[in-house]
Parts: sequence; C-alpha cells; structure tokens
Amino acid sequence: MDDIRIYIADQRGEIESDNVLVKSTLNYGSFSAPYRSPIGKLKHVNEWRGKGTKSIFSLTSAKGDTHVVVPLAGDLSITIGTEKHEVLLGTVFIYQAADNATGLVVSSLTAEDDEMVFQELIFSSVKDTLNLVTCLKLPIVDLNQRNKVLPLDNDAFEFRLYFGAFVGRHTFHLSLDEKFSNFFILTLDGTFEVEERLLYTGDALFLPRPTQVETECLSTAGLLLAIYF
Repeated sequence: MDDIRIYIADQRGEIESDNVLVKSTLNYGSFSAPYRSPIGKLKHVNEWRGKGTKSIFSLTSAKGDTHVVVPLAGDLSITIGTEKHEVLLGTVFIYQAADNATGLVVSSLTAEDDEMVFQELIFSSVKDTLNLVTCLKLPIVDLNQRNKVLPLDNDAFEFRLYFGAFVGRHTFHLSLDEKFSNFFILTLDGTFEVEERLLYTGDALFLPRPTQVETECLSTAGLLLAIYF
C-alpha cells in the first residue's frame, strides 16, 4: 500500500456478542472489506467496549503477533496463560507471542456497570522470540510532555509507538528518521488535523514514507496514538 488513506470511524466493522462490542478499523473476524486489508505488518486495529465485570474479552493470538493494548476507560486485568497483569489508565501494555502463542483474556478491575473501553493494535512480527511482556507509562501527566507527539521508548519491537496528549489548540511537528517507512495514526479522543486531513474521534490516517508529520489539535483536549513501522 503506497497511497495515503483515511479510515473513517463510522465505517468501522462492528461485531457484538455477550456484552462485548468490537469496532474494527481493519478487517477482523467476520468483518471484511477490500479497502480494510492489513497495512504491511499492521494486521488489526480494534476498539473494544464492554460493561465492567459483565464483559470478558478473549483476544486470540498467532505466533509472532504483538498486541498493543491501551485502556481508554477503566483499569484492566489481562491474563496470559497463568500470568495476570494489571493494566491501568495512563499505561500501554505490549505482549509479543512466542511459538506457543497464548491468547489474552481481558477483564475489568472496576465496578460491575462501569464502562470499559480499550484500544488494541495487532502487529505481525518476523522474529522468533520468547514471550515478551512490557508495560509503559504514557506521557500524559507531566505538563512539559503535553501538546506533543512523543515516542514511547522501547527498542525490543519491530515498530515504534508514539502518543500525544493535547490540551487546547496546539500544533506539533513530528520529525521521523528513516528506520521505518509506514506511519499509522489514530485519534483516540478529540478532533485533529493531521497533514491537512481532518480526523475525528476513532478516525485514522495512513501515511507512506513520511519524514515529518504535522498534527494540530482542534478541540479542547485530544489524544493520539501512532505506530511507525
């Protein structure tokens, strides 16, 4: 895929069952469309929704898959085999599956009827590695880190994650090196203009081979998640 492409939130696929709703930007499960195929190694982009302890999310995993999970509403409990991990708001959880790929079971740490929302990216790796789990803090607390799109430091994966927390109308120019060639950015909350393209909450934009990405927050607050691969 060499063309710039916008993915509109209202055109995502939706699958609902057993108190769980998944909205898919790219093809997932029974949702399939020719213009929603994987972008290189980026296989799936899903927003999961449920109601507190009433909802249990079973996320399948294949050998070499890397799952990126960002809580958007409610703290999460993620079980992989016999291991349990608490994933709190303000963090990102990353899991890379080894040869004996084990899926993820996600549940809520909050009250029974509280809304539960998280964003998931699934990236296909070519490396044969052991199971790898890490949890990183998002740059949202420090005032000096706001109104910027910042990398999340971790060199263990075949991609680089970026996160931006904006308050008020601000513009930020993100410069990229030549380590990777594909850039996918997703609006988690708020309204943005990215490279002169208007994105609302849930919208996404794919940019091939960018060297710089201009983002402008147009709302009172906004959150961005991006992957460079």
